[in-house]
Amino acid sequence: MDDNSVIVGLGTIVVLGVGMQWLARRVRLPAILLLIAAGLVVGPWLDLVDSDEIFGDSLFPVVSLAVGLLLFEGGLGLDLAELRTHGAKPVVRLITIGVLITGSLLAVVSVPLFGLETGEAAVLGALLVVSGPTVVGPLLKLARPRPPASTVLRWEGIMIDPIGATLALVVLQVVLDDGSPGRGLLGTAGVGIAFGLVGAALIVAALRRFLVPDDLELAVTFMIVVGAYAAAEALQSEAGLFATTALGVALANQRFIQVRRITAFNQDIGIIVLGGLFILLSARTEVDQLAEVLVPSLVLVGFAVLVVRPLVAWVCTAGSGMKPADRAFIGWMGPRGIVAAATSALFGLKLTDAGQDGDKVAAVVFLVIVGTCLVYGLSARPVARRLGVTSPDPSGVLLVGGEPWLLALADRLTEQGVDVTVAASGRYDLVGRTHPWRLLTAPILSDRLDVAFQGIRSAVIASPDDEHNAVALTRCLDDLSRKEVFVLPAHGRTEAVTADSRIGRLRDLVIGGGGRTRKPDGGDEELVEVAPATTWTRRPFGRGVTQQDLQRAFERGATVRTLAIGPDDDGAADAAIGDAALLCLVTRAGHLDLAPRRSTFAAGDTLIVLA
Repeated sequence: MDDNSVIVGLGTIVVLGVGMQWLARRVRLPAILLLIAAGLVVGPWLDLVDSDEIFGDSLFPVVSLAVGLLLFEGGLGLDLAELRTHGAKPVVRLITIGVLITGSLLAVVSVPLFGLETGEAAVLGALLVVSGPTVVGPLLKLARPRPPASTVLRWEGIMIDPIGATLALVVLQVVLDDGSPGRGLLGTAGVGIAFGLVGAALIVAALRRFLVPDDLELAVTFMIVVGAYAAAEALQSEAGLFATTALGVALANQRFIQVRRITAFNQDIGIIVLGGLFILLSARTEVDQLAEVLVPSLVLVGFAVLVVRPLVAWVCTAGSGMKPADRAFIGWMGPRGIVAAATSALFGLKLTDAGQDGDKVAAVVFLVIVGTCLVYGLSARPVARRLGVTSPDPSGVLLVGGEPWLLALADRLTEQGVDVTVAASGRYDLVGRTHPWRLLTAPILSDRLDVAFQGIRSAVIASPDDEHNAVALTRCLDDLSRKEVFVLPAHGRTEAVTADSRIGRLRDLVIGGGGRTRKPDGGDEELVEVAPATTWTRRPFGRGVTQQDLQRAFERGATVRTLAIGPDDDGAADAAIGDAALLCLVTRAGHLDLAPRRSTFAAGDTLIVLA
């Protein structure tokens, strides 16, 4: 390939890898289905992406390293305390007993279905035991199952990837009779885990002792993750996946440094890597090979979905104390993902080189990936609802501040059935009183408040303390969608202050109306612009409403009230509001609108005003 073709191929991989995930979010479909379809279009059909030509002999090492990064990102989301709470026994059984049952049954059935030799069928069964966070994670976000089902599936999906890849390698080496089956599964796991723990210790020591500049923190973490993977892989094949998984889990469960920034960074990397991998591997698929094994592959998918997975889940969750509905949902969630695709492509080449039908094995694995993702992707949410294991969509609101008008607003919202949490740091005078809403007095950056954001959909930041508002804004943007974070300015005017008077007079420059400061520099003043957060965040309540307006009105005797709109009151709503400050709107369906317009009122809605 010439340079232009390589550039077009790489650009196509990145654009489609991210674009298909963006589209999947919009249409609420599993991203893997759109990624695979896009890969087939730009690969064998349009010939825009030739993975083998672009990467050459480095294709599979690059894919393996990328999978390791995905496992590290997944490991950062695993909490051992959560696992202990919901029981570790089902997870351990699924990644041991479950793996053996799944691999054995699929291997036995594959012999008559595809006419494979016993060794080829054994490799196929080993390849098909993995699920992986790349498909389980998005499906869990789509279906929103409650714990313990979500906890078990998330842990299984991450831990089973390195186990399945190593098991497939051991089986392949035995089948090829190369005389070097390695040190086996336990040896590979031991080597990888050791390197992962060493890498985690290095990251913790470097960051805790402030040896790494802040702007290099993420880069150094990335360096150590890649280094741990490479070192483990050099010593023992497939140990790199264990290393990155163990490193992520260790970082997630230590208490010496905060990993919030690292987690956020790796989530972004994971999106790019995941999309690129699926486009890359789908593009090298031969459509003719898929057509030859299509019908028996569909039979294998049906057997895996309807027989093998329910059996494995029922056996591995027996005696765990889980409800039948949770056990049933675990039995309906076993998609195959990127690790199966990557290892099957590599091992298929090795089987072909040894004179066996490796191309058929790789084609079957690809079709099983597509089939299981299609079945589970389209049915996960309806099945979760049918079984009654779905967690409710976040609908609560977080109010940051402790002013009387804000507490009164919390009362009215609670009366309308809205789940309200008030974060009033330092307002210990509110502790001990009876409130219809949840009160948080701990600092907004406290790790103990992680649970407070569960069930929260939106936030209104309206504290009179601008520094506290800035911190709250940063924290809310970490946990909530930027679209759902609202900032109420202290007042609407703009100030210009000098360096000599900046203390105590910089309020509203960050959270409020904005402004600029002057700072002396060698006798001359340098103009420094300060961009207010209200220029790039959403503003709550009615047009032009400020904290100052609401506080003054409340001091003059105004109260927070509700106004129900009847069937014939649409036109009278504006007159009923009058000069009152319109705060928010609770629709007839129970949805909260924190930035309502007067033209959006409808019969059955309830307005909340300060009047």
